[in-house]
Amino acid sequence: MCGIAGFTTDRDIRSDNVISKMLKVIRYRGPDDENTFIDQSIAFGHLRLSIIDLEGGHQPRANGVNGGALVFNGEIYGYKHLAKEMLSKSHRLKDDSDTEVLFTLLNTIGIENTLNQINGMFALAFRPQNTKKIILARDRFGEKPLYYAVKNEQLIFASEIKSILQHPLCCNSAMDRESISTYLTTEYLLGESTGFVGIKKLLPGHFLIFENGHVAINKYFDTNDIPLIQHTNQAERIIMLEETLNQSIEELLVADVPVGVFLSGGIDSSLIAAISKQHQNGITAHTIKMPKGSFDESSHAIQVAKHLNIDLNVIEITNKDILDAFNNIGELLDQPFADSSMIPTYLVSQKTRQSVKVALGGDGADELFAGYVNFKLTRFSKLIALLPSISGKMLRRTLSLVSNDNSYMAKSFLLRQLSYGFGKDSRYQSMHFMSALSDFEQDNIWKEVILKTDRNGCTHQVIDTLLATSSADNVKNLQELFYKTYLPDDILFKVDRASMYNSLEVRSPFLSKNFAELAISCPSNDKLRGLTDLATLNRTLNFI
Repeated sequence: MCGIAGFTTDRDIRSDNVISKMLKVIRYRGPDDENTFIDQSIAFGHLRLSIIDLEGGHQPRANGVNGGALVFNGEIYGYKHLAKEMLSKSHRLKDDSDTEVLFTLLNTIGIENTLNQINGMFALAFRPQNTKKIILARDRFGEKPLYYAVKNEQLIFASEIKSILQHPLCCNSAMDRESISTYLTTEYLLGESTGFVGIKKLLPGHFLIFENGHVAINKYFDTNDIPLIQHTNQAERIIMLEETLNQSIEELLVADVPVGVFLSGGIDSSLIAAISKQHQNGITAHTIKMPKGSFDESSHAIQVAKHLNIDLNVIEITNKDILDAFNNIGELLDQPFADSSMIPTYLVSQKTRQSVKVALGGDGADELFAGYVNFKLTRFSKLIALLPSISGKMLRRTLSLVSNDNSYMAKSFLLRQLSYGFGKDSRYQSMHFMSALSDFEQDNIWKEVILKTDRNGCTHQVIDTLLATSSADNVKNLQELFYKTYLPDDILFKVDRASMYNSLEVRSPFLSKNFAELAISCPSNDKLRGLTDLATLNRTLNFI
């Protein structure tokens, strides 16, 4: 796990000074090593959190003869099998790292073939040999971040926005006002938006080619392109899922440093803990005990750990810990983000880092297996669309008078969130169910002179762009929305920042290539039966 930064060089700046400043502000992403590669056309910088091949694996990787160069953040799973294949074909590898395997693949079979072949979480910048072309690429689901800007026909990129802002061409980047409306609706930013004019996110499953001052963006992966699995029954699919998840976890446990697991007591993390123990008997689990009961899941984690006979580190969190975490996160965040669960994620990462350098987490399971309450509501979407939005306002007013229960996931809380979707098209309802503010509440904030465009239109337009196609299966449509918005822009953003602020690597077995594609190919009724969510994972856990 690492932090990366770079740019195409400009004779008017001191490249070494600029790349040093870009790396300094994200030093926590890679405190173990810092290196740069600078020539007449590029400056690449790398911060390393050493996980694999501690003596080797240094970056940037460069070929002084043909000009090929690579810097990347993340991990390539199963790289040892790829290395064996390469050696059998007489390729020479300089060390035993996934970096060398990736660099060799890119130089040998090109960017598209490499991206389609590798399994992992990554964000990379690559200059092919004997060219001045720069290629940026991001993993399939967006586990690792990558931002970029094009100014004066120069490309600037980095793992975080604050790094790009250190470049003299980007230091005065203006605020993107339209993105604020989306943020107030979703608590995060959708799609390419970053909150800054001219600075963009590279979308998951995409790669960018920069040449002669121009950008071309290509898609190499789309969850919507994965066909439903054929000629199997549910029992067979459960066995396939169990075998594939087993393989995924075995691959993700590979590291030359201590590895642990996050355990909340839910189905997803319990599965990971159970299978991890089969491969590493002494593995430890980590959970936090929150001071407020409705947010505390430690009792479930304790029960699971006892059942699995696995060591559990219960981290007791105080109100002071929460306040300190809030202040620390506020100082480090460089784009609008308001998901409060980032605080416990930060705290469990901070405490877990004291004993391990890598942790496995359950992120992605709720999206792959329709685990959110939103999926249960898809069967009522037509009815909800018919309800006038004013009725939602009336419901919220009534709730404020009859209930003062503000505990997490209380009935009054769920009803209030549900009311935000009243009168909305079924395509957008789920986004409004999860809104931070209703339309009426936002009306009291905005002045027309500040934002002249339609507030909902900003958010809906992004959704329409990301979801180019739809099917008759409402659950599948909603899953596509989550794959392209909530998963990368909220969940994975949160986990990346909360963990990397503490120099901890977090891996998600559920998002491993083979398992995720298999899960997506399973029919919706495997995942949602009646009003029961995570149906397949429940059966898989019982199978294990």
